[in-house]
Order: sequence, then C-alpha cells, then structure tokens
Amino acid sequence: MLGRPHAQPDRGDAPAGAPAEPRGRRADGPLGPAPDQSAELRGGHLPGALRDAAAGGAGPRGRFHPAHLGRADHAGGPGARTGRGRHLDGARLWESTFGLGKPLPEIAGLFDSVYVSFYKSLEGMSGAALAGTQDFVDQARVWRHRYGGMLFQQWPAALSAMHGLDTVLPKLGAQVAHAKVVAEAMGLPEPHTHQFAFHLPGDPARLTELSGKFLGSFWQDGSLAKTEVTVAGPAMEWTADEVREAWAEFQSLL
Repeated sequence: MLGRPHAQPDRGDAPAGAPAEPRGRRADGPLGPAPDQSAELRGGHLPGALRDAAAGGAGPRGRFHPAHLGRADHAGGPGARTGRGRHLDGARLWESTFGLGKPLPEIAGLFDSVYVSFYKSLEGMSGAALAGTQDFVDQARVWRHRYGGMLFQQWPAALSAMHGLDTVLPKLGAQVAHAKVVAEAMGLPEPHTHQFAFHLPGDPARLTELSGKFLGSFWQDGSLAKTEVTVAGPAMEWTADEVREAWAEFQSLL
C-alpha cells in the first residue's frame, strides 16, 4: 500500500565549490528516505574567519534559534552586536520557510555565511554549498581541500544537486503540508518540516519486523528505539484514513 522504499545511493564528498559532509546513519522506509544524522565540524578545529563564523554570536555555542528570527532583523545586521560572524547551518534551510513563514532570502540575509545541503531534502547524491564573503569563501576553499573535498570528477554530484533544485524543491511545500496530515493521523504533534523523528519503547529489531513497510527500520537511541519518517514519494499517496489504519494495526501488534 505504501509502495517501494526509497533507496539512496552512497555518498561521496561534496561537489566542487562546497565542503565535504560526513555520512550519517540512515533508516529508509516507505515514507521516504530518513534524514542523515551528520557529524558536526566543531569551530575549535577551524582557523580565523571560519572559527569566528562557527562560534557565532546569537546564542549558546553560536546556535541561532528560530525564536530569535523576529528580533534578529532589527539587530543592525549580521554579527553587529558582537563583531563576530554569524553562521547558519542550513542543512534543512529549504523547508524552514514553511515553519518560519519567511522567504529564503530573508532567513539567509540574517547571517554572514550560510551552509546548505544538496542531499538532505533535495535528494542529491552528496554535497553542499557554502556562501559568504569573498574572504570567508577563499579560506573555506583551502580547508575544503585539506579535509579531502577535492575528489576527481564530481560532476555527477553537481548534476544531481541541480536536478534536486529543479524537481524536488518545488514539491517541498506539499510534502510539509502532507506531513502534518500523517502526524495528525498518528496522534503526533504537528511537524514543522516533512521529516520527523519517532521514538518508541521496545527492541528495535522487533519493532522493525512489526512495522514492515509502514515505518521502516528502528535503531537504539538511548533507552528508546528510534525511526525517522520522511513524507515524500509514495507517502504522498497515503490518505489520513490509510495512515490511521496502518498505525492502529501496528499498535495492535505491540
């Protein structure tokens, strides 16, 4: 009823012009590919402007919470209060517009530099883009090379990123809206994007077996079992009644 699981190819390094992204853990299910849990590159390992941008000035450890968005546009521009660069980890930037109710230029314009993924949400093979001042990008280009991000023949990754921008990005709004339908049918809080994590008590292997094609694979996350749901592809065809029925059947097996 859900259709085929959405398989993902292996990921290499980022396409030319972008720093490499570490590969994370995935659990694909028929609701689409689960988002990666990518490792973070800590600011303490970076020199100069890169370290300043990673440190940020908008909150604890440089993090910028969406709740700050309303008042940040009156703060005199990026980094104005601290003199340090403000960096946006925009791994989910594409779909953030729906939760924040702001267009991409307005969100990105609050920061001195912006990272955005091409394989998260856009379903590209790999890679990301890093935007900022010329000095910042010049330094990042050097460190991209030092961290192994200059693989030969990266045009397939760049091509898949361009394909995602043309064909996947326009669908995100509908996917976010349908994710709300799926979550409501399961009795879950309303998600802000088309992807959300889901925890249950129990053995991950048993939950995976019982879930079948409904929720995909579970794995251990602390004392709970976890799966990640992406509402895209075949999941867009599920009605609220079908989700509710599958969820009730799954619960009856627990």
